[in-house]
Amino acid sequence: MNFIQCPFCNCEYRIDPEFVGNTIKCQKCEKSFEAIHVYQKNRKPNLEDLALAYDAITKEQLEEALSIKKAEDQLGNAVNIEDIFLQKGMIDPEQLEMLKEINQFLELRLLDKKFGKIAINKGFLTDREVKLALSVQAINFKKKKYCRLIGDILIESGVMNESQRDEILMEQKRLDGVLPQKANESTAEGPKQDIKQKFRAFVQDVRDANIQNLIITFTQRRALIVISAIALITVSLIIYAATVKPKNYKNVSDSSFLSKIFEKDKRYFVYPFKYSTTLSDQAFLNLEMDVEFTDINGFEEFERKEARLRHAFNLVFNPRSYRQVKGEKKIHTTLKRIFRAQMDVDITNVYVTKYILTEPPESDGEDRPIDDTAFKFFKLK
Repeated sequence: MNFIQCPFCNCEYRIDPEFVGNTIKCQKCEKSFEAIHVYQKNRKPNLEDLALAYDAITKEQLEEALSIKKAEDQLGNAVNIEDIFLQKGMIDPEQLEMLKEINQFLELRLLDKKFGKIAINKGFLTDREVKLALSVQAINFKKKKYCRLIGDILIESGVMNESQRDEILMEQKRLDGVLPQKANESTAEGPKQDIKQKFRAFVQDVRDANIQNLIITFTQRRALIVISAIALITVSLIIYAATVKPKNYKNVSDSSFLSKIFEKDKRYFVYPFKYSTTLSDQAFLNLEMDVEFTDINGFEEFERKEARLRHAFNLVFNPRSYRQVKGEKKIHTTLKRIFRAQMDVDITNVYVTKYILTEPPESDGEDRPIDDTAFKFFKLK
């Protein structure tokens, strides 16, 4: 998990990968700062941290539960925090079960990271092989709701044998006094309900999953536009575009090339490349792909396809080609051809899934989700 500390009041927050690099506001002192100095905590997760991180409870509810637990402990009564959550109606049994599944996954993942370090030190594996196995592990948990040990993944991938795995496990047991156990049957089956129904989509740390930010930049009328592509550990590939306010942004014409494509509602300046008063405006393009990974070889093939996608965007959005590709119809055709031909996958849709202006110009200041029909230009059905 990623964490960040407010430079003004030193208040600490958990931060999702998509907000790294943006300007955020501290909830305590209400001062704004850029989310740049992000750090990680590799400590064993606990249920209360997860409940708060995945919005199962509020900060006030957590403080109330901890206060009750402290009072009970002083009276000599052994009470689990999860029992307090249930008794007070803060979460329901279904949510608690989901949190336990995530908690078990994170605990096993910490052990598997140590497993990987030992394997690298012994010369059995490379750093890349370990990171690929961790990526496959995260994808399997996301899709099937159970955790496979990376030792099993690596054996199935043909890069490690059983004797090497057992040697590493014995070394890990000697160092930590704990041996990773295989998931039990209930864990293998996973919760019947999708975690997405109750919590935010589970997104593991981008660095941890060995997914790199792919940055393409180009200059247009003194305006720097950054297009970042992040392959998240899901069955979809998300591409988001974030604006970087140039020094002379007032001199940028609203009738520019990209403006003609994306601006559909002048009241809210609806298009991802509009220069706003904040750096947190984002637009998401979602490429729906039905992909699944069982070993690191499959994930490597996905990386190659992702690289072709990056190349596809570079063909459309760079200083040379954007002058050659003119008009909505021409770009629509170009994107369709590149996505379906070069990616070699069945892409059913390319569309804007979310766009929220945190400070819409000439509005009442409230966040406004924009109907994605305004971006029907990107639909490829």
